[in-house]
Amino acid sequence: MAIQFTNAFREILDTLKEILTNEFKISVHFDKDFEAQASQYFNISPEVVSTVTRSSGSTTREYSVNIRYYLIKGNYEKHSHIDYLTSVAERMSRLFNDKRNATSTNDLFKGVLATFADSQNTFDSLIAYTFHDGRIEEVNYQPTLTDKENIENVNVLDFTFQAIVTEVYL
Repeated sequence: MAIQFTNAFREILDTLKEILTNEFKISVHFDKDFEAQASQYFNISPEVVSTVTRSSGSTTREYSVNIRYYLIKGNYEKHSHIDYLTSVAERMSRLFNDKRNATSTNDLFKGVLATFADSQNTFDSLIAYTFHDGRIEEVNYQPTLTDKENIENVNVLDFTFQAIVTEVYL
């Protein structure tokens, strides 16, 4: 018999895209290498999964995601670049303070209580759990750029997003 599982990382990435698109109203991409997409956009890439706790009925993992914000704009000045970039960074940090226990409006991940067999249909219709303790752990205003990113007028903010997912199983 094949195991049953939910792709938690996919659900986290989809939910992050949804949250960022709804808040910032700019495009979100999942490019492996830098591709200049627009004058400003986000690029998301999965980084690390580590086990926090394991028990006979559940596993808790921490997921780490890299989010890069790109602003391609010339005539660098404090009011047009530094003030704007710090505003984006503060807005992003605050956004995830408000979305610590995120659920997707698409109800993509219904995992935490879905394995309670007798009540599965009831819980599935009520629960849409993606992650908890989601947060921006670090913001880097001067990230190392790849050769492709090192183009004229590119400004990059590098965010480290981390979240916890608990999977219950029997």
